[in-house]
Amino acid sequence: MSIRIETEQLVKLLGDLVHTAGGIGATSGVLLHTARGPLEDEPGTTDLLVGTSTDHFTVGHTYVEAYGQLPDAMLWPLADVRAVLAAFRPKAALTRNKSEKHTVVIGREADVLVVREDPDLFNDGLTIRFSEGQISKYPTGLWRALASVPPIAADWGPAEPRSDFYPDVLKPFLTVAKARKEDLQVYRYHHRARYLVQIGNRYVGAAQPHNLWTTQNPGGGGAPEVDVYAPALAD
Repeated sequence: MSIRIETEQLVKLLGDLVHTAGGIGATSGVLLHTARGPLEDEPGTTDLLVGTSTDHFTVGHTYVEAYGQLPDAMLWPLADVRAVLAAFRPKAALTRNKSEKHTVVIGREADVLVVREDPDLFNDGLTIRFSEGQISKYPTGLWRALASVPPIAADWGPAEPRSDFYPDVLKPFLTVAKARKEDLQVYRYHHRARYLVQIGNRYVGAAQPHNLWTTQNPGGGGAPEVDVYAPALAD
């Protein structure tokens, strides 16, 4: 069983999710599965290829239109995601005519995942084969975390104005928003709880703030403490 997808859409999906994919361990890669759901204002439901990735501090989740359904989810290792992007990104703009875009077929051959140029259009085109990641060890709470308000611990106290992040935590979302040319929306519930992120109509994410906030600088939550030096300018 396999699905077809426009190469441009696959590249867009993987290109967004590679930024929040971990480098080591069971979360190294992008988890893909198929679903059916509404697509903007189009009537009815549509076949979707859905992707999720995490590096423990951030989570990214988005989807694109596809054709067909797969019975099982699949974990694409990060190195193979990058290989697919490198191989198929140059082909994404190719068209046979104005109505027929470059497409690929995604499926399985025994225990191997296969991404190939659509054989109906390209005969013996480019094919990439790779082994699946350890999907049995993938964290199953990611989708619940993205779809629900985070719990607030009783000993955290009231929310303070300040939030602390390691610099690299925000970088993936800024990169995705810039590539999509869409606003980055951030939803905050408490300075120590995860933040939910939305970019456009199809991307949702989560970012974990630094949980050492109160122990590192317990008195610095009211306002910035860095000195400001204003120049003497005419009114």
